[in-house]
Amino acid sequence: MRWIIAMTLVLSLYATAHADTIRFSYDDWCPYSCLNDDHTAIAAEYPGYYAEVLRAIYEPLGYSVEFSIRPWERALEEAADGRLDAVLSPAKSEAPNLIFPDESIAELGWCFYTRSDSTWHYSGLPSLQGQTLGVLRGNNFGDAITEYIEANSKDAAKVQEVSGLDFIDKNIRKLQGKRISVMLDEPATTDYFIMRNNLAQDIVKAGCLPSQIMYPAFSPANPASATHAREFTEGIRRLRESGRLKAILARYGLTDWKNQPVSE
Repeated sequence: MRWIIAMTLVLSLYATAHADTIRFSYDDWCPYSCLNDDHTAIAAEYPGYYAEVLRAIYEPLGYSVEFSIRPWERALEEAADGRLDAVLSPAKSEAPNLIFPDESIAELGWCFYTRSDSTWHYSGLPSLQGQTLGVLRGNNFGDAITEYIEANSKDAAKVQEVSGLDFIDKNIRKLQGKRISVMLDEPATTDYFIMRNNLAQDIVKAGCLPSQIMYPAFSPANPASATHAREFTEGIRRLRESGRLKAILARYGLTDWKNQPVSE
């Protein structure tokens, strides 16, 4: 009888521990993370593959997965101090103070875009001479480009930064209005925006940077973060082996980033 009571208590404590909510940041980065048209809630039918993957990993373990809409810089700050449990989805160099799993959730490249009437093409840092570059504030594009942005962030003729959930829309409008001559952002997200808004005749890709590995990154202020990171690693491997990850990605016209890395 004592053994039965003890086991019941252990199982009860385990279930209670796994009844917690994991709070992830979310923003408008479709097809990775998708919001509705007014940026106030996660899209219902196609919420982005991040949401579908995280739910498929954590909900069977008894967790409730909650997504909190945050601009990028604010999400990093709140994950660092524990107001969020995790942020989606930095490279390791972008948030070195957070806790990372062994497995990634995406491989992202960064591509330059310009107006279709421009002949400019990125061929290294010197090719940015004479261009006005538009970027999302807080993004890490790799050492050389990030250093260039930081060094010229006060010179609006060279670099203009935007923030907010509608950052792609802002930079596209600035590009169309000739307030910037080039913008730099993630290609799947930007291409999706261009396609959805029928801008393929106006905005063209003009070269790309090497891709970066991205992760869900967990708060160092949360004692459960190491466990959550391990559970993600184990969970994404299960989804990949079972074919579930392939099926989720196919809903968004994507393939597994481990088999189909972003072109440089």
